[in-house]
Amino acid sequence: MAELVSKKKSKKWIIFVVLGVVLVAGLVFAAFFISGAVKRTQYNREIEMANKYFDDMEYEEAAAHYIAAIEINPKTFTAYVGVYESYVAAADVAIAKGDIGKAKSYYEDAIEVLASGADYFESDEREAIEDMIEDLENRIASTERIHSGAWDEITFGSYNGKSVEWIILSEDSDSMLIMSKYAFVAPPDACDDEYAIWQDSKLRKYLNESFINELFDEAEKNRIQISTVDNEVITYDMGETKWESQGNVQDKIYVLSVSEFEQLFPIDGYRINGLYASSHLAITCLIGDAWTEEEGYIKIDKDPEAFEMKYYGAEYWEGIDYYGMSWTLRDVSPNGTEGLTAESIWMVDGMGSTHPYMIGCGNTFRPVIRISK
Repeated sequence: MAELVSKKKSKKWIIFVVLGVVLVAGLVFAAFFISGAVKRTQYNREIEMANKYFDDMEYEEAAAHYIAAIEINPKTFTAYVGVYESYVAAADVAIAKGDIGKAKSYYEDAIEVLASGADYFESDEREAIEDMIEDLENRIASTERIHSGAWDEITFGSYNGKSVEWIILSEDSDSMLIMSKYAFVAPPDACDDEYAIWQDSKLRKYLNESFINELFDEAEKNRIQISTVDNEVITYDMGETKWESQGNVQDKIYVLSVSEFEQLFPIDGYRINGLYASSHLAITCLIGDAWTEEEGYIKIDKDPEAFEMKYYGAEYWEGIDYYGMSWTLRDVSPNGTEGLTAESIWMVDGMGSTHPYMIGCGNTFRPVIRISK
C-alpha cells in the first residue's frame, strides 16, 4: 500500500516537473516572440525616421537612425545602403561649404559602419558593400587631392611648339594615369555629328591615329600603354541612372566616362536625376566668356579667385560654336532615353556640370592616357 502511494506521489511530481518545463518553455517562447516583435517595431521605427530625415535633407540625423537600425538588426542590407547614401549626401553638403575635413570624417564614418557589417552578407550583397567602401575610399583620396590643390602635374609631349601639361589622376609603382590640364579643340573631322558609341566615334579614331602623332615623338609614344575602355551607354536618367555596356575596346588615348568623372571630381553642387550633377571642381570656363583666337585661352573670374582656362591651339574652326566650351565625355544616350528627347552625348559644361547634349560639333576634349614611369 505504501509502495502504491509512493508511486502516485512520484507520478504527480513528474507531472508537475513536466508542466513546469512546458510553462517555462512557453514563457521563454513568448518572451522571445515578444522581444522579436518589439525589435521589429523598433527597427521599422528607426528606418522610418531615417527615411524622413533623408527626405528632409538632414543627412547626419538620417545616418544616425540607419545606424540605430543596424544595431537592432545587423543583418539588414537596406540600412547599410542608407548609411552610405546619407553620409555621401552629408559630405556633398560639407564640400559645398568648403569643409573638407568634415566631408572626410563622414566618408570615414560610413566606411567603419559598412566594414563592420560586411561579414554578415555573402555574394551580391557583400560585393555591393565592398563596392561602396571602395567608392568612399576613392572619394576621400579625390577630395583631399583636389581641394588641397595637390594634383601632381607633369609635361609630356608638345602641341604647336608648346609643352603639354597633364594632371596625374592616379599612379602605381610602374605607371601613371594622366589627363590634360587644359582642353583641346576638336577639329571638324574629329566631331561626331550623329549617334555613335565610343568604339565607333570619330573622336576616338582621331585621338588614336592623328592626334597621337601630333603630340608625341617616338620615345614618348613608346611610354604610352594600352588601356581597356568601356563603351558606356546611359539608357535611363530619371532618379536612378542605368548603364548598358556595349563591350570594351583597347585604346592608347581616350576621354573619361560619366562614372569615371564622378569618382575623380566629387559632386559638390546640385544633383538632379541620377548623375545629372555639378562638380565645381571641374569648372573650365563660365558661359559668356570670349574665345581669344590670338592668345588661345579663355580668362574667367569667380569669387574669391580668378581662374585662367587655357586651350591648346589658337585655330578657330570656321562654323564651329565654342560658346560655353564644354568638354566631352564618352557616354552617349540613344533617342528614347527617359528624360531625353533626342540622341545625346554627355559632357561637362563650363560650370562643371555633367549634361546630355544634342549630338553635334563645337566641343573640346581632355585626353586621358596611361604612361610608364
